[in-house]
Amino acid sequence: MEVRWYRKDFQTPALLYREKQLQGDPQDPQYKGRVSLDQRNPQSGGLKAGDVSLKLENVTLADEGEFVCYVRSDVHYDAGRSIHLYVTVIGSIPVLSAHQVDDVTVNVSCSSSGWHPQPSIIWSNSQGTSSITPGGLKYSDPDQGLVSVSSWILTSPSDSGRFSCSVSVPEGEKRESWVAVLTASSKSTKSSNQSGQWKAAFIAILCLVLAASVIAALLFIKKRRDKKPSEENPKEHDPSKKRPTIITDMDQLKKGEVDVILDEDTAHLSLKIGGNGKIVRDSLEPTERQPTEKTFTSLPFVQGKEGFTSGCAYWERAQPSSMRYRNNNNRFETFSVVVPQRPISARLGSRVTLPCWLSPDISAEAMEVRWYRKDFQTPALLYREKQLQGDPQDPQYKGRVSLDQRNPQSGGLKAGDVSLKLENVTLEDEGEFVCYVSSDLHYDPGRSVHLNVIEVGSIPVLSALQVDDVTVNVSCSSSGWNPQPSLVWSDSQGTSSITPSGLKYSDPDQGLVSVSSWILTSPSDSDWISCSVSVPEGEKREGRVAALTALPKSTDQSETEPLLPTDPSKKRPTIITDMDQLKKGEVDVILDEDTAHLNLKIRGNGKIVRDSPDPPERQPTEKTFTSLPFVQGKEGFTSGCAYWEVGLANPSTGLKNVWSVGLVSESATRDCGALSTDNGFWVLTLDGDNGLYVNIKPEISICKHLRIQTLGVYLDYDGNMISFYNVEEKSHLITLFTKFSGKVYPLFSPGKGDRAPLRILSIPCETPATSQGVDQSSNNHHQPQPNTEQSQTQPDAVSYPPTTTDQALSHTPQPETSNDTHHS
Repeated sequence: MEVRWYRKDFQTPALLYREKQLQGDPQDPQYKGRVSLDQRNPQSGGLKAGDVSLKLENVTLADEGEFVCYVRSDVHYDAGRSIHLYVTVIGSIPVLSAHQVDDVTVNVSCSSSGWHPQPSIIWSNSQGTSSITPGGLKYSDPDQGLVSVSSWILTSPSDSGRFSCSVSVPEGEKRESWVAVLTASSKSTKSSNQSGQWKAAFIAILCLVLAASVIAALLFIKKRRDKKPSEENPKEHDPSKKRPTIITDMDQLKKGEVDVILDEDTAHLSLKIGGNGKIVRDSLEPTERQPTEKTFTSLPFVQGKEGFTSGCAYWERAQPSSMRYRNNNNRFETFSVVVPQRPISARLGSRVTLPCWLSPDISAEAMEVRWYRKDFQTPALLYREKQLQGDPQDPQYKGRVSLDQRNPQSGGLKAGDVSLKLENVTLEDEGEFVCYVSSDLHYDPGRSVHLNVIEVGSIPVLSALQVDDVTVNVSCSSSGWNPQPSLVWSDSQGTSSITPSGLKYSDPDQGLVSVSSWILTSPSDSDWISCSVSVPEGEKREGRVAALTALPKSTDQSETEPLLPTDPSKKRPTIITDMDQLKKGEVDVILDEDTAHLNLKIRGNGKIVRDSPDPPERQPTEKTFTSLPFVQGKEGFTSGCAYWEVGLANPSTGLKNVWSVGLVSESATRDCGALSTDNGFWVLTLDGDNGLYVNIKPEISICKHLRIQTLGVYLDYDGNMISFYNVEEKSHLITLFTKFSGKVYPLFSPGKGDRAPLRILSIPCETPATSQGVDQSSNNHHQPQPNTEQSQTQPDAVSYPPTTTDQALSHTPQPETSNDTHHS
């Protein structure tokens, strides 16, 4: 069956499964590399059991909305059912802050970003009250991407010691933060009371001094005694003493350096002390020491030998040295990080491993492994304490990175393989990735691996536009490339030195790159023109176009002469686009049942043909098509022009979905399994979803979605061309130029498996004038004068050759019969 998952456009699906495989074209570009068929559960049975579930990788905000599931077979289809996908993004942990408004009011604010859909926000306090009404609730514009939210409340610190702000979306994880209000009204009240008491004391003392000097003296002595304790604690009460300052000048700090030696007697028994008391590490080896009273027994600590009781001191934890202590042989060895010298390439949306390993191949299980881009502090991946760390991490790599083996034999972390596996590669991933490894005693400054992101674009779209009688402009365009691709023109002779003109690229900063170019060529130079687009280490895309407008060969030219007219008086054939002019050359076509494939049924006096499942009613003849379901007309043509129409619609079944119409040479093999101009077939075909195309080399597709009700066919035998028209639209579809030789017949196929009939439309014909006295030059070109003498001498091959090329364009060819001469 065909399985189609699409969004808004049926013709550009997110996924298309047909002919027992996923189809890469047509496909919505934004879903390339992200979709596949999956089982809705492990017991569903998959496709064999009718499970056509869609698996979508790396869900984006743009994916939110309706997905339509459409399934059809050859005999039935379902109109499709839609599934709504909701995309949920959990934002950041709320950030809270408190600001004192006055003595009794505090403003507490909350903000969080990165949510989808619009989240709800709830305030609560330590008593569990969640009915607090938020103030100033604001949301960012959701059309700009993920949503940010902010809010604030006014509260009194006496109400609750702590406040909570929680943000959440439906069916999503809640993010919550708490804040304690650090400014309390009791503090300001206490300060105010203390200030009033000192004022009262001061007034009282002043009054006593004025009342009696004795009392004042006593009070003075008392105040002096009260000050002595304060002088003993100058740091607390003497405003002249400055508060200690935090030193940020490293040079100033280092002036107070001291030499710290580790006290092995205090070290936990799992620790090993080395380097003359300067190095400590955790060890899995059996202990060599006995614990003392000073030994740390619970936690893996060790203290310095010397302590401090006053003054200042400064010491440093040294950068790891270039030595590593090996447990197995008690010796120091260096290690270094190794990466490939050449860049690594990966397709957009694919998985890639960036190799990185240690030399020698020592275990990295107890080391720190850090893969980062530009910011060391925000790595793409951080492995530490024998596990991957979720924080800190560059947000764009969450869920997309892990440690991997550079090859199945590498041995992984135990053998020093610290390679990075990156899933769902994006354009932003292109560039440098730094592999940094450190242990307790050693580190490597890091080695970078360059990742090239490759995306192979669309098959080039080519088009040809006639400039003049001998020149055609062929243009080529392709999109969806990374990096900037190269474009090469070539022809059927293998010439690839054609210089492109108008080479243009889209801005790569805008995403994937598009390229376009054009050349001027002559149809006589080559059967077809090729345009190929490629990127380094990527698949090449190539398109070809045939020059559909070409100069015919003159009869006096040899095969080795160029296709250029030798007689300047001869005009090139003109493609007629006036439908009224075409119909002046109409002929009546009758199907020849003796040539019909045995699966075809001929009805309606030789005007109707259809494919039939019934057993054949006839025996094959020498003229019967045996391989392909075709039938030809009874009458053939050897000169002049002719026009006929074919009906491709039926009231009961609608427009036909499969058919072929064209010409066949009398010399063509009737059991031929391939239609080509070399075999004597010139055919326009509609093949269902494969669209409308002609059988030249390379095959030219006209339109994939066009369906025609009535097809017009115009043969100009002497001009060596056959043209096809959409009669209802009164439009020219395509013209094929060739070199006819011998008799040619109209050719028809109703299509294999398409039971709807194909009809040859009956056309009323005008009777041409027969008087030999009429001047032919003044007569209507589409009503030629019969040649009586020729009719008598050649009854089986009546033809009316034109005298000029203009007459060739308008001359109606006469069908060949065995008994009489048919003309219109």
